[in-house]
Amino acid sequence: MTSNINNINSNNSNNSNNSNNSNNSNNSNSNSNRKITKPDNRNSLEKLKDLQKELFAEGYTLDDYQEEVQEKIDGNMLHYRGLSDKNVNELYDLFGKMLKKEDERFNLFDDKNELKKRQSSIFKEKKDRIVREKQRELIDNLLKEVNKCNSTGVSRNSSGLPTDPERWKDTKQLLFLGGRYLEGTDKEWCKTYHQLTSGDMYLFGFTNKKEFHNYIRNC
Repeated sequence: MTSNINNINSNNSNNSNNSNNSNNSNNSNSNSNRKITKPDNRNSLEKLKDLQKELFAEGYTLDDYQEEVQEKIDGNMLHYRGLSDKNVNELYDLFGKMLKKEDERFNLFDDKNELKKRQSSIFKEKKDRIVREKQRELIDNLLKEVNKCNSTGVSRNSSGLPTDPERWKDTKQLLFLGGRYLEGTDKEWCKTYHQLTSGDMYLFGFTNKKEFHNYIRNC
């Protein structure tokens, strides 16, 4: 009988120990899975400086920000309590610098865009001028070549026709009267005519626009 009682007590003791070990293990796992939050040791002024980034992103002006701060001070809100005049002025100054830096960045962006537009305008004017000069040269050469040919349908008195590129349409109508003027050996002028009517970069013998633009820039 005594032996049976001892066995029962021993079993109860083991169960109790196992239960305690299980509880300790669960508590240990629970503690290890618990997220540890680091305390925020920053003072109120530092937190308010960080808050400025959010207000800046929301589009606050300096007046808006000053009004916001004053309202929070008047309402005795957390982090605004106990701010000295020096602290408040520091916040205003920092927010003002943030706005100024952004304005300067946009002004620089605008200046770059304006410079790019101006450069583009100057380049276009230069290109148009050089192209007109080349067109005038080719029209003059075309008139001389056509004046020497025997083609049917081509004016025999082309020397007096205008060489102004703006009047090329009129010159062409007066130069080519109609008929079979593209036959035989009187086609020497065709190359000049084709060059004249094929597009700006072909006037100078270019087939690549980038090379043509580099040529214009270097002229």
